[in-house]
Amino acid sequence: LKESLVDAEAVTDNVDVLLKWTTWKLSECQSGDHIEEISQFLCTLFSFLCDRAYQLSQYELTVFLPLYLHILSDSQVHQQQRMRLYDVLKLLSGVYPAPKLFSQYRGVLESSDETELQMIALQELKSLVSKKGGHACTSLSSDIPAIARALDHNNPRILTGASLVIQALHKTLGDELWKYLDGSCLSREGRSLLQRKLGTIAPPTSKRVSEGPASSAYTDSQLVSDFESQLRLNPQSKTEKPQYSSGSSANKSSLFR
Repeated sequence: LKESLVDAEAVTDNVDVLLKWTTWKLSECQSGDHIEEISQFLCTLFSFLCDRAYQLSQYELTVFLPLYLHILSDSQVHQQQRMRLYDVLKLLSGVYPAPKLFSQYRGVLESSDETELQMIALQELKSLVSKKGGHACTSLSSDIPAIARALDHNNPRILTGASLVIQALHKTLGDELWKYLDGSCLSREGRSLLQRKLGTIAPPTSKRVSEGPASSAYTDSQLVSDFESQLRLNPQSKTEKPQYSSGSSANKSSLFR
């Protein structure tokens, strides 16, 4: 790739081929072999494309992202490798529209039952909101309720992650945030939690507030725990190591709508 940088057209005309090759190499990884090298290749490629205002198509994104996220969620990936993998995700918003990327991560949050994948999705949602504000969302009226539903999750890590995304949105939207949070998406416990975290009082809702799991049982110390260190440095859930067969990327794409 470095030798090809002098010929920008040759690179941009073959982005899908380069990403397919990357997926193939990732699928062959055993016990983290070559993950750092592949991550460095993707960082170089995306930086090159970003400098030329190139935008990935949805097809190009989904060629590699599903399998990439599954490898990132693998508990056997070492800390240094995990950091390199995250470096690639940081560059994605420069080569793919933020609202579409937000939609992809929201799809992972809603469709996956793997804690680590959901945590990665929540972290990237928070990162997008921190960079782009409310403009990161595809639709505030559908995205905010979708994230708020995770406040009633029975896993405190997911609950914490969702709370941090909502807090990031509140920094941009202010109390206007509450108009997107009615009783159909937020339980009494979830509403009480947000009022404590945001330091504001939710306006009365005309809809009946639904009962949800007893999220109030979680302590404040759990809710303010370091989200990123939970995910990157000390994963609490162990998932079965995925089998990175060459055909697995097609199955992983079902996470994305």
